[in-house]
Amino acid sequence: MRRPPRRRGRLVRLRQAVLALAAIVGLAALALARRDVVPAPTRIEVGPAWTAVALKSFRNVALLRLTADGAFSLRLDGERVQRVSPSSGATVRPKTLRSLELRSGRGPITVTLTPRGE
Repeated sequence: MRRPPRRRGRLVRLRQAVLALAAIVGLAALALARRDVVPAPTRIEVGPAWTAVALKSFRNVALLRLTADGAFSLRLDGERVQRVSPSSGATVRPKTLRSLELRSGRGPITVTLTPRGE
């Protein structure tokens, strides 16, 4: 009696499924590892004109603390303006912001943006 021919397709499909699953797990692990990286504090020189802050590098951060050696103003999402004193500083949530702009009260100052966890 003759045997039916063996099907190799089943083994090939199984191998492809295992490789695809391994790739998905590897990419997920990389994404989780990258999420925990907190950027270093950034210093920005601002003057009396509005200076836009690039929020892209701070999107994965829960909170962003802004401090300066002089008084400055924040403009959040192009609408709300908040005055900040040098002694208090300000904390914002970068995930909810569309734009962030800064300007000094008097003369050029350095504003420090410090990423924080919750």
